[in-house]
Amino acid sequence: MNTSPLLKSGIEPRFFPATAAREDVEHETDLIQVVFQGAADLFAALSCPTRLRMVCALSQADHTVRDLARASQCSQANVSGHLRLLRRANIVRCERSGNYVLYHLNNTLANSLCGMVCGQAVQDPMPG
Repeated sequence: MNTSPLLKSGIEPRFFPATAAREDVEHETDLIQVVFQGAADLFAALSCPTRLRMVCALSQADHTVRDLARASQCSQANVSGHLRLLRRANIVRCERSGNYVLYHLNNTLANSLCGMVCGQAVQDPMPG
């Protein structure tokens, strides 16, 4: 059974003879590189504890900058900067609701990762 990461991408696996077409192999290698780069970008955006805390909070409910600033004990300007980075990484999105801007999680993978991390943190809190 082929365990290529491309199986999850919906690309059908191909079984090539020993003289496989070089361009097909290079194409698969390029696609794998794109998948790895996307994962690295996601992890980079989540690498800051403050951003990770914000994403975990957003996995529970939508929040405003003010809500997130209070919860993270950061300034609203600092929170806005973190949210800008998370928006550029397509992890969160925002929506105007009256006088407020609500932030939502926009990435199911980030939501799943945060669920695992936040759940583990609650079960096994780190000494501090």
